[in-house]
Amino acid sequence: QPTAVDSTLTSNASFPQAGIAGRLARKTDNVRGLWMDSGTQWFGLSGEMANVEEFGAIGDDATDNVTAITNAINSGARIVFFPPGTYRITSALTPVAGQIWIGSGESAQTIIKQVTNNTDGIKIPVDAFSMRDIRVQGPGSASGTGNGIHSSGTPANCYFYNVSVTGFGTYGIRLNTFSKGRFYAVEVGSCGSDGWRLEGGV
Repeated sequence: QPTAVDSTLTSNASFPQAGIAGRLARKTDNVRGLWMDSGTQWFGLSGEMANVEEFGAIGDDATDNVTAITNAINSGARIVFFPPGTYRITSALTPVAGQIWIGSGESAQTIIKQVTNNTDGIKIPVDAFSMRDIRVQGPGSASGTGNGIHSSGTPANCYFYNVSVTGFGTYGIRLNTFSKGRFYAVEVGSCGSDGWRLEGGV
């Protein structure tokens, strides 16, 4: 059970090392609001939004961020926010139904970079997923069978705005039995096969 809020822990500098699961603190600088000690790290309880950096993601184009980003996705937040940076991954990311992923703005300085051959970047098996202001990069057009964004199952009501997909071995965007989706300012290029593949029910 959560413990009482410690009002003395107000800044990054005053936060102690994590280790007491359920401890709460209110922060007044940087990512403000109520924070909880998970026992291994502090994370913000912002309700609707999860910042991937709060879960340990590092956009340095070197760190494998699969675990950190997956923890943010599965945190229960409706919105997952990616600050500016290049977030390397080594396996596909999978959103939850009704979730929105947001990058750092119109200039799309948020990059999700798949570095593993024969591997999708983002796999979508759920309804009502939205993504905006994010670039999805693959390991190269000769990298095998991976797709940048790949729907599986029968997802519906998915929306994409200001998204670019490049450098995957097969298709940039591959939609299988996908319905009721909308795409605005979406660019696809430099993939091993076609940029888009639409299969059944689109």
